Amino acid sequence: MEKINDEILRVATHLVMSSALSLHETPTHAAFRMVDAANRLVLLISGSMDGDDEGFLATARHAFDTHFGLAMTDQQAFADWLDEHSRAFAENTMRRTVAGYETGRS
Repeated sequence: MEKINDEILRVATHLVMSSALSLHETPTHAAFRMVDAANRLVLLISGSMDGDDEGFLATARHAFDTHFGLAMTDQQAFADWLDEHSRAFAENTMRRTVAGYETGRS
């Protein structure tokens, strides 16, 4: 538990530091920092979720690893990917919400 708390504190620190930096950097870099923090959280919970969620997390990790460099090399492609990535997270949240209602876990 202490190790996970240390990792969560690192992500929280990353978010706070990123928020301060976002006031002085381009919107693309600020967006990159946010999605990087989300990826760090995904890494923390990977391996502890049910089947569908684990599959989603594995896909999300792979997508981040494949596309994160676009923030530096092709900002429009990064923005397009980020729209796609955001949509995937929204769709997963809806799937989980509907499944929760169907099983009484809402």
